[in-house]
Amino acid sequence: VLGGIFLTAVHVVASSQAGMSEAEYSVFVTLLRVQLLISIPAAGLQAMFARQTAAATSPVEKARLTATLRRVITTIIVLWIASLLVTQLGFPNLYHRLNLTNPVAIPLTLTVGLGFILLSVLRGVLTGRQNFWGLGWTFTVDGVVRFGAVAVAMKLGHQATGG
Repeated sequence: VLGGIFLTAVHVVASSQAGMSEAEYSVFVTLLRVQLLISIPAAGLQAMFARQTAAATSPVEKARLTATLRRVITTIIVLWIASLLVTQLGFPNLYHRLNLTNPVAIPLTLTVGLGFILLSVLRGVLTGRQNFWGLGWTFTVDGVVRFGAVAVAMKLGHQATGG
C-alpha cells in the first residue's frame, strides 16, 4: 500500500505548479507509458521465476535455477545495452520526432525499465520462496525511490526530458 501511495504521489509532485510544465508533464506521462510496455515481459518473468523457484526443492534444482537466473539477467543486460546503442546510434532524429529536447530522456527511461525488469525477476524469486515480507518491501522501496527521484528532480528544476 505504501509503495502505491508514493507512486501516486509522483504525479502530484510532477503536475503541481512547482513541478513540470504542461507540455513536459505530457512527455513524462508518455515516457511512463513506455515503462508500462516494458512491464509486459517483466510480468511474465516474475510469474515464470515464481513458479520455477517454488518448484526448485533439491540442491540440483536450486543450482539449475541459479544458472537460469544468471543467464536471464545477463541476457536482459545485453539486450538493454543493445537497445541503448540502437536508440542512440540507429535513430539520430528520434529525439526530434518525439519532441524531446534533452538526450538523457530515452537512456533514462530505458535504465528505469532495466531496473523494473530486474526487480521483477527478484520479485518472482521472492514470491516462489513465499517471502512476502521481502516482496512487500520491494514495492515500498520502489515507490519511495521513484517519488524521491522525481521530487528531487523537480526541486532542482528538471523536467521530464532532463532539461
